[in-house]
Amino acid sequence: TSNPASTLNPAGSRSPAATGNSTSKSTKGTKSPAATSNPVPTRGPIGILSARPTPAGCVPSTLFSIETFEESGSESDWRFGKRTVEPGFGGFLGGYTSLDRYRLPFRLYRGIDRRAASVKIEMEFYEIDGWVGRRLGGEPDCAFVTINDCRILVGVFDSTQDEGSARDETQGIRWGRRSQEIPRQIGFNTALDQKHSLTFIVPPEYYADGRLTLKLEAQFGANDESAMGGWDNIEIYEIHNCGSGSISSSASPAAITASSARPTSKPTTLKSRWPELVGKTRSEVVATIERENSTVTVVVLPQGSFVTADYRLDRVRVFVDENGICVSEPRVG
Repeated sequence: TSNPASTLNPAGSRSPAATGNSTSKSTKGTKSPAATSNPVPTRGPIGILSARPTPAGCVPSTLFSIETFEESGSESDWRFGKRTVEPGFGGFLGGYTSLDRYRLPFRLYRGIDRRAASVKIEMEFYEIDGWVGRRLGGEPDCAFVTINDCRILVGVFDSTQDEGSARDETQGIRWGRRSQEIPRQIGFNTALDQKHSLTFIVPPEYYADGRLTLKLEAQFGANDESAMGGWDNIEIYEIHNCGSGSISSSASPAAITASSARPTSKPTTLKSRWPELVGKTRSEVVATIERENSTVTVVVLPQGSFVTADYRLDRVRVFVDENGICVSEPRVG
């Protein structure tokens, strides 16, 4: 488990996970629950770290579970769970190759507070080695996260491309994805790797009985063992409505994409060009574009990359050099 970049506006600071069969101690940094006023966490029916708002003071966000896969055996809570350790990634759930298509990691969580206004799930997805986004005569490599019976395609991945950020809603679950940095060689083979942060906002009908299931899937279009998928830093938060009349801001679309909240005033003309961002860092460019035009997906590409000639109103391409500096004017197209 490497220290997550967590650009998805996490619920708050983090503290070390409590010991137990559903959590594992991270050696890459401390993690603390979302709110410092949380009551002392208690052990759930299967050892899950949990805490409940007290009647006297509602806590907007409480940490229900955290898994960092740093400790040996921490994968045992997952059906078909396996753990790998690599210096660039630390300990993580995986890696899963094309040979694991019928052995996808699956877990049932019990004891979720049914009174919660929503549940937020954060995790990291590791795109390791030779992922192929386009394959002649075959299917692309992609990743899915299934929450109960809702199967969400979180992206098509290619080891030579920076997939940037995306957000969508699937069967009532709002979700977002953000790449933490441009592709680089992190570990294992010489092919490029990339880490992605994922966030899901789950409505209460999915945990009406206090239970929630996760299934994680790396799907490959060819029987090629050179590519692997990994999953890490899986955190589950209960989001409570503390009388403000709306769900906590940590459950808003802005929390998924680190962009500003959806406007409530009359619509304005959305920006389509950003010449002022030339020379800025990758993270600053992405944050600015998403703040000023919430309808687009930002795709970050290494300078000189081959791109298709299609024009799209929902996309902005950003070209960066080897230091992650924007080298040309980002624009919609």
